This record gives sequence, structure tokens and C-alpha cells, in this order.
Amino acid sequence: MPPSFPDLFLLDVRTVLVLLFAGNAALGSLIFLFQWFTAEAWHQRPLRGYALARFIQSLAWLLMLQRGHLAPLLSVTAADNLLLAGLFLESQVVLDLARIARPTARRVHLGSSLAALALVNVVFLTCRHPACRVAAMSVGAGICMALPSVLFIVDSGRSSFRKLLGACNLLLVAVLGARAVEALTDGRLDLFSTGMVQGLTFLLLVLMLALGGAVVLLIAKEDTDRELRELAARDPLTGLSNRRAFASQAHRLLAYHQRFGLDVSMLFIDIDHFKRVNDLLGHAAGDLVIHHLAGVLKGSIREFDLHCRYGGEEFVLLLASSSQAEGLAVAERIREEVAQADTSVVPIPYTVSVGLATSRAQSPDPLADLLLRSDTALYRAKRLGRNRVEVEGAPAD
Repeated sequence: MPPSFPDLFLLDVRTVLVLLFAGNAALGSLIFLFQWFTAEAWHQRPLRGYALARFIQSLAWLLMLQRGHLAPLLSVTAADNLLLAGLFLESQVVLDLARIARPTARRVHLGSSLAALALVNVVFLTCRHPACRVAAMSVGAGICMALPSVLFIVDSGRSSFRKLLGACNLLLVAVLGARAVEALTDGRLDLFSTGMVQGLTFLLLVLMLALGGAVVLLIAKEDTDRELRELAARDPLTGLSNRRAFASQAHRLLAYHQRFGLDVSMLFIDIDHFKRVNDLLGHAAGDLVIHHLAGVLKGSIREFDLHCRYGGEEFVLLLASSSQAEGLAVAERIREEVAQADTSVVPIPYTVSVGLATSRAQSPDPLADLLLRSDTALYRAKRLGRNRVEVEGAPAD
């Protein structure tokens, strides 16, 4: 006769505890090795924290496995406190890796987790009945996991895999609640009891061990890939786009503007007498000047405008939906801010020359056309004395 549905969850708890001990230890070791080989990534520290959380949980399951062979202080009190600490650390690290800030919610999570830890220990001290301890531990673990699970669902954007992790965690929280209710109503439940709720609890713990590790590695890989894409698209000194990334974005922006007949302006900017800065003060001072100008440029444009370190001391800005007058106002603001820069911010006073060009209707290659015409205007600004803005096509002063 085939087993009934509840019989499917009659697991041998000691065997499951061995799996949880070995699985957490193995996953902690795997994560530690992964962060070792990705030492340059920003997530190195969170990954170490996640590995530590898994090692703590592994030790907790090992101590629980020795219940009846070790003193209750170790196999009960220490084991349960370690498990709660490991669950809390794991949830915090996963939120860090997923870049979920929510400072108020995380403070609430910290406070509720400390309250859960206090509750568990008060119950342990005042009630020696195993069922009471099972109920307290189930409630404490559920409190540690509930709020981070909700945040993972709400703040994971389009990542369905992360939402799945949050949903599975919430399912585990619900089962832990049912386990607490069963322990209080039955009165005979202990760690090694069998039953549908007990079996489902440990089955979900094993499932979350595998799923949680997969999500953490996926998040780490996503961030590593994103860092590589950013390195390929950014100038390392200034943080501005490099020429390749700028060209790719500019072609799309200009195609949109041509389609709808919108103006777009380009500023071609060059640091005046930059070679003198390097010759007088060295290349480190030159780098400071370049870095300062990049900050001025980023602070002078809107989020949807494009910026680029075109080469050496040359920079390009592409101002979306901007007329010639609007582009000229931005260029003059940049020139004036640079000329008035405090020497406490830059190692030497410096100026810039700017060439401005505005898009033409239906140019066959609008990017090349704007670059050529703004560069021509820049050359004229240099020829007419520097520290000035020249508009392409305008008569010389």
C-alpha cells in the first residue's frame, strides 16, 4: 500500500541534521573560496560574512546532533543561540549583497532579532519542557527571517529568482509558526520528533540551504559582471564614459532626436595649456586637474545628458533636448566655475576652452557631424585666446 501524504514527511531528524551540518559547512567553504578568487570585487566582505554565517549554522546543527550526549548548555542553549545568530547574520549579509538599504526596516529587524534571542533564552531558563523550547526556537527563527524575506520580495526589482528566495523564506516562516503552535498544543514535540509539520520544517531548511547558496552566488556573479561592464565603459581616472561607451549611447540618443526633430547640443572642452601643468607640477597634479574638471562637468549636466573623456585633456558633453542658447549657457557656466576654482581644491589655477555645436536636421552621421563642428569651434576658441566659448558657425569676435 503506498504511503499517505503525511507519511512522506516522516523524516529521520538525525539524518537531516547531518545533512544540515555538512551542507552548511560545505557551502561556507565554497563561498569562502569564491570570495578568495574574486578579491577585487566590492562584495568580498559580505561574502566572508555569509561564509561565517554558514559556518556558525553548521556548528549549531552539529551541537544539536549531539543532544543527549553533550551537556544541555552546549547541545541546547549554545546550539540554539548560535543558530539564531547565524540566521540573523545570513539575512543581513544577503540584504547587503542585494544592495537593499532600507535603514529603518533594518533597524527594526535588528531590534526584533535581539528581542527574539532574549525570548528564547528566557524560555530556556524558565521552562525546561522540550515542547516549550521548540516553540520558542521556532518563533525566534521566524522573527529573524520574516522581515528580510519581505524586503527581498519588495526590493528585488525584476529578479524573479530573488523573489522566489523571499517567497520560500516566508513559507518557511509560516511552517515555523505552525511548528510552534503544534509544540504548544501537543506538548510532546521535541527536536527528534517525527510528524508532517516537523518533517516539512526540516525539508524546507534543506531546500533553503541549496537555494540560498545559489542566490548568493548568483548575486555575486551579477555584481562581478556589472563591475566588468562598468570598467569597460568608464574612464578609470574620472568616472566619465569612455569613447566607445559614449559613441554607443550617443548614436541612440541622436537617432531619437532626429526622429522627433529635437535639438541637441555638443560641447567639446579642452584644458588650456595642460602640458604646462604636467611640466611644472608633474603628472599627479595633472591628474588632479582632470579629476576636478570631470567633477565640474558631472555637476553641470542632467542625469540623461551624456559625458565622455574623449582623450587626454579633452572632454565631450552631449546635451539632450538643448538648443544652442541652452548649450551656450551650460558652456559658460562650466568655463566660469573652472576659472574661479579655489586653489585649495586644485593644485594650480587653470582654464578651459569650449566649442559648441547644435544638431542639424537629418544629418547622415549626426555624431561625426557634431564632433567635427564642435571641434572646429574649439579650435577657434584656442586661436582667439583660450578661456572662452565659441559657437560653431557664429562670426568671430
